[in-house]
Amino acid sequence: MKAITIKTIVLSLILLTGKLSAQKNYDVQSVGINVSYDKAFSFISQPKNLPLWTNAFSKADDKTAMMSTPKGQLQIKLQTSVSNEKGTIDWIMTMPDGSIGRAYSRITKNIEGVIYEFVLLAPLFH
Repeated sequence: MKAITIKTIVLSLILLTGKLSAQKNYDVQSVGINVSYDKAFSFISQPKNLPLWTNAFSKADDKTAMMSTPKGQLQIKLQTSVSNEKGTIDWIMTMPDGSIGRAYSRITKNIEGVIYEFVLLAPLFH
């Protein structure tokens, strides 16, 4: 059985569509953290902790956040969806103009600690 790789997927997409997206509207990151799954999930899943581990927010709570942008601070609506069972922590960020940004993340147990994966999708403008 042939292993499926990112290269295989990308080549398949090019063959099916004829091109890849010219504009990147996302960011994908991952990091290994040497803590237990429970400790990582408990910390990352709390919106109030966002300013402690990301520069994107100066404050956050269960419903709103103050986003730091190159043009200054921006008050946004914040919706957090968590599943400890699946290891997912997702955010929907509604900007003042109604555009919506999304961030999807997952915590995966590893031999030592966890792997934290994060996908950020830029706001879709109305």
